[in-house]
Parts: sequence; structure tokens; C-alpha cells
Amino acid sequence: MIFFVHSLFKLHNLNAYRTDGEPALLSALVINFPIATGLRCYLHKQRNIKDKLHNKFKVGTDVKREIIKDIFRDYGDWVFSTALIDAENVEEFDSELASFQEEWESVIPGFHS
Repeated sequence: MIFFVHSLFKLHNLNAYRTDGEPALLSALVINFPIATGLRCYLHKQRNIKDKLHNKFKVGTDVKREIIKDIFRDYGDWVFSTALIDAENVEEFDSELASFQEEWESVIPGFHS
């Protein structure tokens, strides 16, 4: 871990970093790269959303699969769809997210917000 963080400190143009949310690592990165954008690891974020859909909202497998597909893509049958994760900028992301509001609220009240 120390080698990894030390290697990052050598980078002068670090614009973003991705973590699993581990507090000590996140704290070190925020302190040392205050203007860099912190991102959550794709797999950890996906797992967190699945867990929240299951534990908090008590949704079934089919609904959970559709929400995850809207956010992270569908890789079924070798057809790659686009999703929220593919947004090119903040405006596109916000627009796409807004387009899901009515659908998500109808099946999982409170999830969209």
C-alpha cells in the first residue's frame, strides 16, 4: 500500500483517482491531491447499489437487473448497451439520470433521489 501511494505522489498531474472507499487510503488521497476527482471503483459501486436495492428497497431480481443495466450497461447476448456510466460529461449524465426518474420512482419509490 505504501509503495502504491508513494508512486501516486510522484505524479504531478493526477486528475482523478479511483478507490474502493477504504477510509485511510481515501483520506491520504484527498489530502495529497485536493483538486483531483475521487471516484469509487466500478465493481464496488455496482455491488453497493445491488446491496442497497436488495437490503433497503427489497426489490426482486428482475427489477434489480434492470436498474443495474440502466446504470452500468447490459452485456447480455454480446450486445453492449450504453448506460449512465457512459456519460461523456456532467450535463449528459444529469440528463440521462433525469430520464430514468419516472420509471425508477414507479417501481422503487425513493431510489432515484
